[in-house]
Amino acid sequence: MLLKKTLSCYLSSVPYIIALLMFGGYLFTMVPGVTGDDSGEFAAVGATLGTAHPPGYPLYCLAARGAVTVIPWANSAYRVNLVSAFFISAAALTVYFAALALAEGSIIVAAASGLIYGFSPLVWGMANVTEVYGMAAFLMALMGLVIVRAGAKPQLNTLYVIAFLFGLSMAAHYTAGLLLAGIIWWAYYHYRNQNQIFNLRTAVTLPVFAVMGFSVVLYIYIRANANPLFGWEDPKTVERFWQVIARLRYGSFSLAQGGAPPLSPEMIAKKLYFFGKIVVNNFTWAGATLLLFGTYHAFKDKARGWTLLAFAIFSGPGFLLLANAGVGAGSLALLERFFFLPLLWLALIIAFGMRFLPRYASGAALLIPIFMFLNNAPSLNRRNEFLFYDYAKNMLRTLPPRTLLFSDRADEMEFVLGYLHVAQGMRPDVEFIDCNAGITRSIYGDNYYRIWGKPRLAIREATEKALIAKSTRPVYYTSFDTNFVNIPRVQDGLLFRVRGNPVTNFPFHEVYALRLPPAAPAPDERLKGLLLTHFQLNGSYCLGTTNLTEAERNFRGLTAFDPFGLWDSTLGYLYHSKGLFEQAQRHYERAVAMGDARPETYVNLGAIYEHNGLRPRAMELYQQALSMNPGNVQAHFNLAVIYWRDENWQNVIRELEAVTNLDPANVAAKEYLSAAKKRLIR
Repeated sequence: MLLKKTLSCYLSSVPYIIALLMFGGYLFTMVPGVTGDDSGEFAAVGATLGTAHPPGYPLYCLAARGAVTVIPWANSAYRVNLVSAFFISAAALTVYFAALALAEGSIIVAAASGLIYGFSPLVWGMANVTEVYGMAAFLMALMGLVIVRAGAKPQLNTLYVIAFLFGLSMAAHYTAGLLLAGIIWWAYYHYRNQNQIFNLRTAVTLPVFAVMGFSVVLYIYIRANANPLFGWEDPKTVERFWQVIARLRYGSFSLAQGGAPPLSPEMIAKKLYFFGKIVVNNFTWAGATLLLFGTYHAFKDKARGWTLLAFAIFSGPGFLLLANAGVGAGSLALLERFFFLPLLWLALIIAFGMRFLPRYASGAALLIPIFMFLNNAPSLNRRNEFLFYDYAKNMLRTLPPRTLLFSDRADEMEFVLGYLHVAQGMRPDVEFIDCNAGITRSIYGDNYYRIWGKPRLAIREATEKALIAKSTRPVYYTSFDTNFVNIPRVQDGLLFRVRGNPVTNFPFHEVYALRLPPAAPAPDERLKGLLLTHFQLNGSYCLGTTNLTEAERNFRGLTAFDPFGLWDSTLGYLYHSKGLFEQAQRHYERAVAMGDARPETYVNLGAIYEHNGLRPRAMELYQQALSMNPGNVQAHFNLAVIYWRDENWQNVIRELEAVTNLDPANVAAKEYLSAAKKRLIR
């Protein structure tokens, strides 16, 4: 009877109507093209059948290429975005069917679980953009469905299917490895008394099925040897192939480059609180309450319940405790994307508890996803997000013909530029060089992929200088910070020119077309960072061309999109460097009033007061800088200059001795110190 009821639910139209409605919601709020983070890279991989960043994501690359090939309309990025929406919808539908089995055929419970997962803001956000997590969520949800539908006495074939899906899931995303403990428990619980199953043949066959699923990673090596336009780290050798699939660039078990914070009791408490906050923010307090009820009932089911709890614990709090990242605001964007997986299992655990609720209470639980939809749809609507596309296009369209372009802006812009230039064929006359040597093949040598820090920058500088000297093209950089390599550059709008026809006071602000995001929703951190970069670079360029009106307009853009940002010290320096002392003084003084003054702020403000003849006030500011940083060389030197004018030779000697001790290579300080000592003797 139960089987018949469950089968009828599979064949009914309810789950598919839910999936279509969910897909339609995702479609309505989807980014219309390329956006930030890894979007440009994944869109380009889909357009060119390339290889993505480590560990390569071969399944996603193939699915993205399939979408670009089959779908006959829209730009490549939009077609690849549809892959995210499709697989997130499929994952939510799979949650529905798994919950159906857990709730003994209750469509209401299944619908609530699937919709709670699909309409959670974190999961919905991934359906809107070019990302790999939708496919991974679907494959792992499919493995969960097999587990909860296996029954009390599963056949050995069920174990083989799970092994294959596990390998396939690992090829989609390595977080599938966090499910291994739950799979082992499930297998042990069901087969522990079946000695004829756990024999040598089984021990050999299970890994074979897992390897069969994982073997799709061979695509990375095979495709690399066809020289695709986009091929991260060019993995055409066995060594570089291993570097990619083992994630050696980042550290195999690390989220990103860098060491982990100490796992103290305080840090453990912070991470667990962070995880609880993620759950509540995504499922609401009502959903979190149902989760507690479901956890209680799941704990009483040693087969399916303990398996799902192990999945949730290891992929949620366990992952967070192992991650080499803190839980501050700067880590939020890095960490939260990985919680697509524990939220999946937590949605199924909710189904465990809901089946014990009265019918009217289960029906009322459907109000939770309805509330989530109404609450999240406006804030997740990204259909008007064009900023990354516009920004990159502005840079490409203002380049002179046949430019040699070095791109060293990393993820924020490098991927989008690569997508537009390489995948979409925009400005084919430009020679595009990826200074990170990720998306395109390295011009810096094969060992460049494993070198970091100063040695890497030294290789960059030598190689780029040699290439620039040999090339006859105009040369530009997309830099934001020009101090990475010692190659002199002059700013031209958003770009920096090394060689080419000088641009004199060109009104780039009149040429750039930038569609700003609407007032709501507020831009995410990467979008916000790009906006601030746009305004800061444009403002700096306008200062250099003495267009003060346009400079002020751009600097107002900084404070409009970052009202709590502390920009005045930076803006004061920009004005100061152009000799605009009145404007610089205004910003420095505002920084002091806001408590954002750094030692350099006091030194620069003191220099302006000294320039205006207010030497006593300048001395106070230099001394304030030294109270914050006694090793500030410029403050000591400026004080020595004031004392020199007052012929206070003892104080001159004291300050200049401090300078020479802190900066032994300061020739001017040594000469003035020698002269001051001679004058003191007289």
